[in-house]
Amino acid sequence: MLTQNDNNATEESLSSSGIVGLDDGFYAATFSDYECLPNNGFNMMYKAKCYGKWFVLKGLKPEYASQAVYRRLLDKEFDLMVQLTHPHIVSVVARMRDAVVGECIVMEYIDGVTLAEFLRTKPSATVRWRIMGELLDALTYVHAKQIVHRDLKPSNILITHNGAHVKLIDFGLSDSDSHAILKQPAGSREYAAPEQLVGNAKIDCRADVYAVGKLLGLLFPHRYRCVARRCTRAKREQRYDNIELLQKALVRWRRLPRVLMMVATAMALAAVVAVSLYERHVAQSVPDVVSVVDTVVMVQRDTVVVEKQVQGYTSAEQAIIDKAYRDISAMLQPAFQAIDKGEIVYYEIANAQLFSFYKNVQKYTNQVAQTLDKHSLFYHEWFNATVVIQAEILNQYTSKIDALPRAFELHQQGKLSEAEFQAVFDLARSLQTSDQ
Repeated sequence: MLTQNDNNATEESLSSSGIVGLDDGFYAATFSDYECLPNNGFNMMYKAKCYGKWFVLKGLKPEYASQAVYRRLLDKEFDLMVQLTHPHIVSVVARMRDAVVGECIVMEYIDGVTLAEFLRTKPSATVRWRIMGELLDALTYVHAKQIVHRDLKPSNILITHNGAHVKLIDFGLSDSDSHAILKQPAGSREYAAPEQLVGNAKIDCRADVYAVGKLLGLLFPHRYRCVARRCTRAKREQRYDNIELLQKALVRWRRLPRVLMMVATAMALAAVVAVSLYERHVAQSVPDVVSVVDTVVMVQRDTVVVEKQVQGYTSAEQAIIDKAYRDISAMLQPAFQAIDKGEIVYYEIANAQLFSFYKNVQKYTNQVAQTLDKHSLFYHEWFNATVVIQAEILNQYTSKIDALPRAFELHQQGKLSEAEFQAVFDLARSLQTSDQ
């Protein structure tokens, strides 16, 4: 037990170090019913009762308690957590010296299980979606405070027994812009971004974006793959810049209607318009023709795709999907390379490449389908999966060609002669109709 003199000495030392308890009553608190909680690393944790409530006391194991660097880590964790008040983040109550635990952080006790344990109960997709949403809300709040968690993983995400809500815990490796100490590489290898394992690398919120991508794959093994893939790119410049953009991407993918026929409709419309472009060019003004082309492009871009809804693929099925991604990506690689080399310089020519791309994807999809068991669930999911792959690759391509100049606009501005524009138009038309 602590005496009053001990409490006064502790309060004085904490005040002099700049660490302040949130509830002064805890400096005179008496805990009981200690229960040691499993914990790896240099921390030890106890569940203990005080004032009729359960709390968690997080301190240092005896072999680390005398080392300044670990004490400073505990101080830093408290300093960061004391700034956070959010329904999906564990609350810190005080920083104190306990008779059993020693110097420790007092936190609310969460009655729940880790995310990994919770997923073993096979929760519904709706519940998993809500869990991801609550986690992203918590991270958005944390990042707004200029804090990076740096150790997002299933064991640091608790799911409450009451209502299955998220509680983000363990800010022991967290960092912020305002802290100038303890900046060394840190994180759990399976979930840590590559830059977290490099000395002297400045860590920002994109490190947490990387970990979220890993968690997304855990929550939804066969959905939102393109979002997860972007989150976990090795170069952080290629990831989502922040949690808000990641969340918007997830919402867009979740809202995609499950109607595969819309893709076929858009492709048919594109083919019909391609055949009639020349006649319209002769009969009407050029601006009307370009308006038709832009309309088709918009239909192509806004064509929505089907996402996979089955629970999982076998290893053989997954191998087919992975090969499909490589094969379909290869279909547009020549166009990507031609743009990079400056061989395709106008938007109209780059866009015309998509007509043969659509046709080749359809042909490839049908050829593989002929090798599948038509009575299997995967046979039907195969068509959905190739559309999702096609949509991801198409998004990358359209983002690239948007930067190209449009021949029509240059012609209107007098920067492209009638003959030069006609040559571009004729080439685009030939590319669109050559495989029809």
